[in-house]
Amino acid sequence: MLDVWELGLLGLLFLVVIGIPLTALVLSVAALGRLRRVKGVEERFERLEKACAHLLQFRPEEILHRMDRLERRIAEVSPEATAEGPPRAVEAIRPPGPAEPEIPKPVLLGPPIAPVAEPAPPASSEPLLAEPIPPAESAAVRWELFLGRKALGWTSVLVFIFAIAFFLRHAFQNQWLGPLGQVMIGALVGVGLIGAGWHYYRSAWYRFSQMWTAAGAIVLYLSVYASFGFYELVPQTAAIAFLVILVVLSGLLAVVYRGWPLAAMAVIGGLLTPLLMRSVHDRYMELFLYLLALNVGVVLMMIGRGWSGLGLLGLAGTQIVYWMWYAAHYHPEKFAWALGFQAGLYLFYTGYEIGWPCSRQPAHGWPAVLRQVLAAFGWSWAAYVLLREDYADYLGSAALAMAIFYTLVAWWGIRQADYPFRQVLTLLGIASGFIAAAFPLQAHREVPTRWVEVAWAAEAAVLGWFGSRTRAGLLRALAAALAVAALIRLGVHLPPVIRSAPFRPVFNPQFLSSLVTLGCLLGWVAAARSFLPLWKTAEQWAMHLFGLLLLVGLWGLLSLECVSFFQTQSRWFPAAGLDWARMRETTLSILWPLYASALLALGIRFRLAGLRWLAMALYGLTVLKVFLIDIAQLERFYRILAFLALAVVLAVAAWVYQRLRWEENPLQSKTELIHPK
Repeated sequence: MLDVWELGLLGLLFLVVIGIPLTALVLSVAALGRLRRVKGVEERFERLEKACAHLLQFRPEEILHRMDRLERRIAEVSPEATAEGPPRAVEAIRPPGPAEPEIPKPVLLGPPIAPVAEPAPPASSEPLLAEPIPPAESAAVRWELFLGRKALGWTSVLVFIFAIAFFLRHAFQNQWLGPLGQVMIGALVGVGLIGAGWHYYRSAWYRFSQMWTAAGAIVLYLSVYASFGFYELVPQTAAIAFLVILVVLSGLLAVVYRGWPLAAMAVIGGLLTPLLMRSVHDRYMELFLYLLALNVGVVLMMIGRGWSGLGLLGLAGTQIVYWMWYAAHYHPEKFAWALGFQAGLYLFYTGYEIGWPCSRQPAHGWPAVLRQVLAAFGWSWAAYVLLREDYADYLGSAALAMAIFYTLVAWWGIRQADYPFRQVLTLLGIASGFIAAAFPLQAHREVPTRWVEVAWAAEAAVLGWFGSRTRAGLLRALAAALAVAALIRLGVHLPPVIRSAPFRPVFNPQFLSSLVTLGCLLGWVAAARSFLPLWKTAEQWAMHLFGLLLLVGLWGLLSLECVSFFQTQSRWFPAAGLDWARMRETTLSILWPLYASALLALGIRFRLAGLRWLAMALYGLTVLKVFLIDIAQLERFYRILAFLALAVVLAVAAWVYQRLRWEENPLQSKTELIHPK
């Protein structure tokens, strides 16, 4: 049984954790109403200042000068009116009577009189209501202000939390305080810090108030967790209720204070709550409902304050918590809830991302793009993991269905007025990602197929061309990622040097699929040449380097096919009476200069110095091979053939260079690798 003193402390703890947060919640709502009224008064005051500035935009001497010039203009146009008094406007515009034979000449339609040169108004040193121009801040000053205003303050919050933790530990080790006393002191300190934050907020110290409030909320988190996790002073249900109240309170204070650090801290605390408050039994239904409610609050804060990065934090943290639960507690009996939670989370965020442009809310840049990609990837990966055992044959069709869905949404967005173009590109990029995922999902899982890299390369070429036409860097980046994936898969599935059976060189499925893959990517590089001047310099050089690497890869593929053919023939037909090794070396010595000559012809035709230099490098490599390898290993006939073929090819290349008569600009030749003439 608890004595009176312990009951009093428990009651005080209940008052601190429940009563004070509720009071702060009521005060926050009241402050929000007063803040709106103050904001209205500020807007009226700003309109009044603009009106006064419009009335007083000229100096008194400028106004007098304008009046004097206007009087002189009136005197020039109608001198009689100035001599006799004010003009009679009614008589001046009265139409002539019918009895008069002549139409009187209107006074105001006389010939224009050249304006008399007038002295310019006195130049004023500065406008009457000119605001003082703040001095330009250097980078050092900006860094100093950042360190002084933000870094030092938040560092002090962190150090203060450690100081409180060390003090409580020291007090517990020396038996100054019991567990209940430690929790009570932590709760009182946390509430005091939140109160100090409210005080500084009312004093217009907004950043300082956020720091104090964040420190207080963290101390309260630790106190509540210590009361359950370490000392078992309160049951788990009460601790969970306290933590949920703290999460809601932190979120409301973040909205009132307009401080995204508080909101981020509230989201992180909400995500840590199910990890800290573990139970013996897996209460997965309550966990999923809690995480959905937390993400609803995150989206509401994004709508109210425009904190786009907060949604990315909430979605990423939710996925981490989900997969930690999956690794520890998943069972096929929980399949419906596991898949349903991911579907609900995906639909919730996707609906928000598709609907916010229609509400005329401003775009939030790259965090919104990453959030949409993460939502689509999280849902698709969860569906793949949960469905691959029983529904593997339908996953490719499901990926195509998702691609069709995103394509239709993008088409709908294009038809809407003022729909953000980046949003359309994001939807098309996600649809392209699902199309790329459909190829390996539809392929056989045991026997590797060659058409997957071909499909990826073709899709990369189409996306790259479309991204170049629309100047969409996002689609070009996705095309580059698909191209790299296709090349990696091509390299992984290269055939061995010695095949398992004799084959026909060039005309075999392995070589043709690899050739089509490289051909699609080279076609993209060729099609992008006309758009290169519109790209950034780094992207231009990257595309040019990518094209050269593809040509080197094609040379390596041809060489591998040649070597593999002769090695396989040597293994399967060793007694055929042919010297397969010398035939291999001779063929390579002929193939390399022919390939270099083709590159040289293309480089001369399209004025691309990169291709010409690559051809020169292959010529040099062939010469080294002939003099270092062929001259020692080949017999007389093969040696003569290799040297003769190389000499003829080099002579033709030199003759072509002698026939060329173009004049190059030395400055342009440096950028000729990128910009064709």
